[in-house]
Amino acid sequence: MFISNFAMTQWVYFDRSVLTVGLSNTLVNVHASNHNSFPHQPRWFNREAEAIDPWISRLDHGAANSDSHIVYGENGSDGHNLQKGGLVFVARR
Repeated sequence: MFISNFAMTQWVYFDRSVLTVGLSNTLVNVHASNHNSFPHQPRWFNREAEAIDPWISRLDHGAANSDSHIVYGENGSDGHNLQKGGLVFVARR
């Protein structure tokens, strides 16, 4: 999956298999992001009972200024920043 803000200045590329339900501040494998062009492991959330999850971010969700690192939140949320939409690309293999 490739998810970015509308301007494509903040993005993250990962396998959709990392979006398992039950993630709570869990390290996930990311192929690359605009913050780090190498594989890395940010902490994400995908709690079953939270309508706003999954939280998909370039860095750890709990990192300093983490709201600016979030590129996707369910229910149209993009953290606390207005990014004027987002883009989600899914490759089917």
